[in-house]
Amino acid sequence: MPHTLAAVKHYLDKRLDVAAHADRTGNGLLVRGRPSIGRIAAALNTSFETIAGAAKAGADLLLVRHAPWTEIDLHLTQVDRRA
Repeated sequence: MPHTLAAVKHYLDKRLDVAAHADRTGNGLLVRGRPSIGRIAAALNTSFETIAGAAKAGADLLLVRHAPWTEIDLHLTQVDRRA
């Protein structure tokens, strides 16, 4: 059963205690995607390959361990922070 993005975000923010873990790259929702979440993908690193793979698998939400790091992911430094 699909859930709203807002409901998933609220649950994860609370469960992971996002506010208590400051991170210079940002914690929590960094890029707003589909408003309805039915399938979730997860990965350790953010890359275009990871994003494409999640999309190909039909994921509505991609969870990653960390946001792109400018030192490592030079091609992913323009993070959309509209969320």
